[in-house]
Amino acid sequence: PEGLEDTTDMTSPHYSYITRFEQGDTFVVIDDIPVKDNSIFVGWFDKERGSNSAAIRQAGETLTYPYDDNQGYTLDALWASLGVTGETVTYDGNRHTVTDSIEYNKTLQPQWAEQAEKLITLGNPEYSYSTSGEDGTWTEWSTTKPEFVDAGTYTVNVRRNITVGGRTTTLTGSAQVTIKPVEIT
Repeated sequence: PEGLEDTTDMTSPHYSYITRFEQGDTFVVIDDIPVKDNSIFVGWFDKERGSNSAAIRQAGETLTYPYDDNQGYTLDALWASLGVTGETVTYDGNRHTVTDSIEYNKTLQPQWAEQAEKLITLGNPEYSYSTSGEDGTWTEWSTTKPEFVDAGTYTVNVRRNITVGGRTTTLTGSAQVTIKPVEIT
């Protein structure tokens, strides 16, 4: 649109264009992909607005400004990350494993996060591990989380799909479980 002002600030998680629209004006969703440390961009979220349902918007999609009273209109970037944490213990005969969690919608206010969550599908986590580090043999991917009892160092890779607006992104992470041998006295 005419008068479009790029107010991009690469040091913040916001990417915005500021312009004035009248009800019925149209605009196109940008195809730029924003970047944020430790997170992956998974889609543009459009909040519920009057009779318009919440939706995931795609780059190049044409939208119509719905308001007649000069309200702000934003599409929010949805971010996701997969955290994987290992552990280091001394042999105790118990099973040990990694902890993994997926985080998304952290930047949205609660009422909007609830709307966005209905538009997101999470796949089951899958695991692959090696007892020999990067150069060793890796197991096949499995939905069964590996558990370790014997002393050793185990590297566990985790992957999980997140589907937003029909687009699937695979998040990955890795951590180690180290079980130290008991000191013999």
